[in-house]
Amino acid sequence: MLTITRLRSGNKRAVPLRISSYQINVEIKNQLVQTRIEQVFRNPNGFEVDGVYLFPLADDAIISSITLSMDDEGIKGEILTAARARSVYEESALHAENTPILKYIGNRAYSASVGKIPANSELRVQFGYSQMPLVGGVLARYIHPLLLAKATQAAIEYFRININISDPNIQWLCSPSHEMVVDDNWQIDYAETNLNPDRELVLEYAISDPDFGIGLVTHRTDEKEAYFMLVISPRYQEQILDIAAKNFIFLLDRSANMAGEKIRRSKEALRHCIHNLSNRDRFNILAFNSDIISLNTMNKAEEFSHGLSNLAPDVFGEFLDVRHNRRNALNFIAGIEGRGRANLNDALLTALSAKSYLNRQHIIILLTDGCATDGVANTSRILKNVAEANAQQVRIFVFGVGTHRNVDFLDRLAINNGGIYHHLEPYGDIKETVSSLFKKANDPGLANIEIDYGNIVTEDVYPQELPDMFSHEQLTLVGRYKRHGPTRLKISGYVNGETRDLIKDVHFNESQSRYNFLPRLWAERKVNALMEEAGNNPRSRSESYKKIRQLMNAYGIPQTFQSPSAKPKRERILSRLWYQWCLENVKYLGRKTFYQHEHIWVDGEYDGVSETKKIVIGYPEYCDFINRTPDLKRYLKLHKEMILCHKGVSYKIVPDEV
Repeated sequence: MLTITRLRSGNKRAVPLRISSYQINVEIKNQLVQTRIEQVFRNPNGFEVDGVYLFPLADDAIISSITLSMDDEGIKGEILTAARARSVYEESALHAENTPILKYIGNRAYSASVGKIPANSELRVQFGYSQMPLVGGVLARYIHPLLLAKATQAAIEYFRININISDPNIQWLCSPSHEMVVDDNWQIDYAETNLNPDRELVLEYAISDPDFGIGLVTHRTDEKEAYFMLVISPRYQEQILDIAAKNFIFLLDRSANMAGEKIRRSKEALRHCIHNLSNRDRFNILAFNSDIISLNTMNKAEEFSHGLSNLAPDVFGEFLDVRHNRRNALNFIAGIEGRGRANLNDALLTALSAKSYLNRQHIIILLTDGCATDGVANTSRILKNVAEANAQQVRIFVFGVGTHRNVDFLDRLAINNGGIYHHLEPYGDIKETVSSLFKKANDPGLANIEIDYGNIVTEDVYPQELPDMFSHEQLTLVGRYKRHGPTRLKISGYVNGETRDLIKDVHFNESQSRYNFLPRLWAERKVNALMEEAGNNPRSRSESYKKIRQLMNAYGIPQTFQSPSAKPKRERILSRLWYQWCLENVKYLGRKTFYQHEHIWVDGEYDGVSETKKIVIGYPEYCDFINRTPDLKRYLKLHKEMILCHKGVSYKIVPDEV
């Protein structure tokens, strides 16, 4: 959404930009949703204003490609992390009266600066992105943040959305938010004038495959340039009577970082957890800061003793009987307050040391913001300590609490230990979130997963370590492939100790250039893996950073990372300078990224030292070059003087000097 940067400047008071037209085109194919937005904004003020374009990106959305242009001129923005986006959201709300944006605090954002919007003029904005919405059950949900339009403080003069479905696995589509009709050609065309949005635009669609949903998209221009994205969502069914009794440990962070709204939401979530327990389950609650307080020893602690009756006899070791101790648990939770520092490492190791009752499955549910402020503070070290201590293969499910939380660490903690990470939203239905987590906790899971791609050879597939999968959940893999054609995909794993095979016939294309976002998406995944490797292996850090820089240059990834010697403040300054430089000196064309060096545009794959083969525009060798490499024509339009790499050869294209 485009808003004025500051409505008040000196003695001037600007009126917010108006939306003359808001058109959305959505295409759903292979479970991939591609969105194209065209908006026409009007500056009603009699003077020039500066603006900023902001678009929230959900934490769980896999954004693969984003483009932004204004009046057909490309504009470069940046994807902000949730932490960086928060300050941008708050500044927009304060200075642009864009209070609707505060609803999205906790989400990432795409941001771009727009300078000098002329007085009493219109500006056309075109914004596009691709994503793979998460699947829950047989339903996938797509949400468009339409409420952002309320920032204009006026109605949208003309609104239209067109939805085209070309995926044979989609059984039906509906919009629970707006009255839309799907025609016989599986299209939706909905329009409205003077729209005052009071809700988000929501689409839900069902996937008909009874075994598991699968989406495969490929990008292949030659033997060396073949990429794929595979999305898998198993839907095996388990009878409710098969759900086994379990041992639960609820691990609640009660440090000062959690004080206020965080601890209130955490306690509310924990109460719902206690209500979701089966009477056949056993449980315990550990509340930690620098110290650990346990429910099953609370008869010895005065701090939380108010309201507690005598605990049932501790005949189950460290786990308590649900039927007799549910009320005690609720009273215990009521007395918890946030103070002190958080020793997350020791709390996790204590929870893992509990001896399982009757050899039942042991599950830990952690509620925290992931900020370790006491004891072991290095999150990589905590992950390593947990891995070494988890000989019982305890599954760890995580609620990430609040807007300031260590998402990467908490997500990795859950994945490494057979669980799932959930974000506990600052607002929203906690009951639904807790029920969803308990459904996964009671799901036996598809463990020890292996994927057989048949006659397709794959390489550099991310994530490299496949996590356990749960029914109705989703796993996305991005990688490179060799060979092409039809193949039988086989996913093998174990459910409750029994072998389970999921089989699907798919096709890896010989030639497909439509999904040209895949190379950069793959490179981003590889960069993230290398960054993690650099953090875990100091000895190979220098080599990892070298590979990261090569990938960033080759694939045009405007992403900074913390080098060992860089100070945080300097890193932020360098980050801003890097993005500003990218706005002026970087061009993305399909798979390639070009950097402007003086008056020459240079292919990101060029190493700067290799010998180049000179080709003069208009000469026979230039015509021959175009005829031999027709796929390179679009790159040659960038500039009359450039360095272009193709199949290991670097060509220097220069104009006719005569």
